[in-house]
Amino acid sequence: MKGYIRSHAKAANVGFTNYIEYRFDEKSDDVWQDTFILRVNRPFPLGDGWKIGTRLDIPLVLTNKSSGDNPNGKDTFGLGDIVLQGVLIDEFSKRWAAGLGPRLVLPTADQDQFGSGRVQLGPIGGVRYSLPELSATACYWVHVNKVK
Repeated sequence: MKGYIRSHAKAANVGFTNYIEYRFDEKSDDVWQDTFILRVNRPFPLGDGWKIGTRLDIPLVLTNKSSGDNPNGKDTFGLGDIVLQGVLIDEFSKRWAAGLGPRLVLPTADQDQFGSGRVQLGPIGGVRYSLPELSATACYWVHVNKVK
């Protein structure tokens, strides 16, 4: 089973959003992983509906996954791989926006079981459809990320 819970707060008059996201993943053979992601999103307006959106993710991982650093599969906690991304976004109407850019994953994990152990670079893109009649932040979005 996989899932996530997200809590966020928009910093007033600053233009960036902070998230704390919790992801859980029950893997096979009684192996599980809980990830707490500290996230900062910061947009930079360019004009005419265009902006550059930036993101920093700092994952904190709790898992019983075995690895070279954790051969017995004990419960361990530590820093995962940090994610940086920048996306060029076109907000072509109040409801519709789309973006494309690079996503970089840095091998910052404390131990083998917390990350990939390698630098990863790939594209990310997405489309957003806002639903202001539900709430100011309600939307439906689809994104594609080739870095895993």
